[in-house]
Amino acid sequence: MRLSDSQGSYGEKQKITTAGEARKALKKYFADKDVIIGEVVEKEFYFEADVMDERKTVVDKVIVDKRTGRVRSIY
Repeated sequence: MRLSDSQGSYGEKQKITTAGEARKALKKYFADKDVIIGEVVEKEFYFEADVMDERKTVVDKVIVDKRTGRVRSIY
């Protein structure tokens, strides 16, 4: 199950410029899910993070677009 498919919104809809902002956006995006956001890694055009369950098993890998704040699964 890709968790981000069940969300009604695609993210912040604003520029995301730091890993801290990306983490905050992901926590807000997954607020109604019982998940852990892994390390947020900066890439050229986006931030990437693993989404894990309570056993720290990766259940999704997502990116946050730097220009738009859009969150999407890359699994």
